[in-house]
Amino acid sequence: VSGIAGLRTLLTAKYFKATYDIATNLVGSTSAYSTLGQLNTLKSEGNDIVAYSTDGATVTTSTVDTVVPAAFEYMDENDFDSDVFVYPNGNSDTDVRDTVCETFKYAVNMSSAGLIDPDGLTAHAPSSLFGNLKVVVCDSTTTLEDLEEFVNDAIQYNEYLIMLIDTDSVNYDAALLSDILEYIFSKSGIMYPNSISDAMHEIHETIGNLLEELNGVYITTVNGEKYLNW
Repeated sequence: VSGIAGLRTLLTAKYFKATYDIATNLVGSTSAYSTLGQLNTLKSEGNDIVAYSTDGATVTTSTVDTVVPAAFEYMDENDFDSDVFVYPNGNSDTDVRDTVCETFKYAVNMSSAGLIDPDGLTAHAPSSLFGNLKVVVCDSTTTLEDLEEFVNDAIQYNEYLIMLIDTDSVNYDAALLSDILEYIFSKSGIMYPNSISDAMHEIHETIGNLLEELNGVYITTVNGEKYLNW
């Protein structure tokens, strides 16, 4: 079974919607990547489609002026209407961040370790307030116990949690993903945004309202990460 078809089967069985990244030059290039038809099916089922680079490589100063507009044009031409661009492997160049944020409403900049690079997260709010947004890599290098700890921390600290699953990776572990989804569904107190755009909007709206009314609002630091509390 191809990577994307297997993942869709698993998520459908669990009644779980997801976000799918598009590397435009890789759509349909191998069985692990979605075809345009599969992406349209995923969209029709309510899944969130977000943009990625045109070749899956790190967006750099030398490529940003071609990669980011090409990704936006691909999304626009195929009616995906994405507000989110994900650029992998970490990139803190100011011109890269500025170009991404000028083209897309929101941006998520991933480091190679699967953690959020706060400076690349968004141009619309102070990065120091986003310590409560995490990306967790889910593959065979991560144990179920590790993933359960991430989920428990997300609940305890009121975090937003994005799980990174690469269906083209030799480390892709469908059984592990199935187990962690079952664990997530067994927990209470979890909110499931309809899309990354919805989650980003809610974060921005919440922080904007809190900054207008500072009574009872304070910032704490946990393991070097800042959290906005209320």
